[in-house]
Amino acid sequence: MMKLKGIVKKYFSNQGYGFIDDNSDRKIFFHCSQVDNLENIGEGAWVEFEIKKDSKGRWEAKNILTLPHDKGANGTYQKSKALPKGVPEPDKQHYFPKDTQQIIDPCDIDNYYLKLNKAAASFQNKDSRKFSFVMLDRKKPPFQVTPVFKNIDFSGLCQRQKSAIADAGFDFIQMKFEPDWRLIVGLGQHSIFETSICLHHIYGFPYIPASALKGLVRNWIITRVFAQVEGNGEKGALSDRGFCKIFGSPKNSIYGNYQGEVCFFDALPIVEPKIVFDVMTPHYGPYYSNGEPPADYYSPNPIDFLAVENTAFIVTVGIKKEDDKPLQTGVFSEKTPMQVVEQWMTECLAEHGVGAKTAVGYGVGELNQV
Repeated sequence: MMKLKGIVKKYFSNQGYGFIDDNSDRKIFFHCSQVDNLENIGEGAWVEFEIKKDSKGRWEAKNILTLPHDKGANGTYQKSKALPKGVPEPDKQHYFPKDTQQIIDPCDIDNYYLKLNKAAASFQNKDSRKFSFVMLDRKKPPFQVTPVFKNIDFSGLCQRQKSAIADAGFDFIQMKFEPDWRLIVGLGQHSIFETSICLHHIYGFPYIPASALKGLVRNWIITRVFAQVEGNGEKGALSDRGFCKIFGSPKNSIYGNYQGEVCFFDALPIVEPKIVFDVMTPHYGPYYSNGEPPADYYSPNPIDFLAVENTAFIVTVGIKKEDDKPLQTGVFSEKTPMQVVEQWMTECLAEHGVGAKTAVGYGVGELNQV
């Protein structure tokens, strides 16, 4: 579809839709879900968009990009005249140092990690202020921290990772992980929000850390093969030489302090990831916090969180060529370390999943070689 430019003529922020004027006779409808950054949208805002007809033959804007606002003579950000008459500005604050505020506006930040964690917005909530990445209120304009990854070359990043691993002298396999539904990694990380998500510190997109994959496969093998016993040099997983060679081991293992021979690498998204807003509603707050008996009369407590949807990842594991030999002893004898990891990682991701909330279907999916 062809890219067009226009200006937002009408925007009903409390209802989440509006109309764009592109200097034609068309009446172009848009919904806020198609806007890349709701902080910049409003009447008078310049936008770039794609256009198509809906099922009823009406013109509709898709994939709307808000264009940069003008800067004033003093270099500060000029707020749009954007909101409809009678609709209040959202009561949000960004806690930046004073000198930073003079040169950077939070709306200008395009790195999702920085925008979410360093330029977080707080809202008045009764007698206190609360940080939130989404604010939906019928009486106020909608607000959300919207990710924009269109300028990132994901294919190029995956290829660069592959080349770097090969240049380091590893024999490696790459597999494509496709979650069946949604995925959330890093839900419990430290954050100013109630929940968190694991984002790349440089590029700002969601990924699966190598440490998460290694810990996942290691614990799955301990559970399924060694009856949940990590053990020591005399029993459990740490008494198995093959297990120690693959994952490494501490001083009390049969090998003593040993560095694992299989290397796990960060799993990067293959295509532009789709981040969605989700919600969980714990019903038994007093039970979890105060140990009171769980009961149906407790009120649910909705908690927002971010998840990744419809996104495939490239999973890479490697080993030095001289180390990938069949194991001689233990439960994995006659298999190479890479064969063991591939087998158990495939099973684990299909039956258990990676990340948080796997018990309700998050993070479960297929792993296939590419």
